[in-house]
Amino acid sequence: MNIIFRIIIIGLIIFTIGLVYNLYNMIKIDAESRGFKHKKLISFLSVTAQNGSGLLLYLLARKKYDSQMTARQKKEFEHYKKLSLIFFVIQMALGLATIVYAYLYF
Repeated sequence: MNIIFRIIIIGLIIFTIGLVYNLYNMIKIDAESRGFKHKKLISFLSVTAQNGSGLLLYLLARKKYDSQMTARQKKEFEHYKKLSLIFFVIQMALGLATIVYAYLYF
C-alpha cells in the first residue's frame, strides 16, 4: 500500500475514535440531566453497540424522563456537539478521499 493511503486510513481511525468519544460524552451529559442512575454504563453501551441498537434503545428509554440541564451542562453539551460535527465532516472528507484514491490507484 502507498504511504498516502495509509495516512488517510490512520486519519479515518483517529477521527472515528474522536467521534465516538464525543458521542459518549454527549449521551453521558444527557443521561445525567435526565436522572439516569448509571450514566457512564448507559453511555458506553449506547456507543459500542454494533449496529446502533444501543443508541436506539437509549433514545427510546429517555423519553420517559424530562431533561433538566443546567447552564454548565448545556454549554458542555454544545461544545461536544460542535466537536462531533467537525469530526464528522473531517471523517467524511477522509472517506471520500479514500474512495477517490482507491478508484484512481488500485
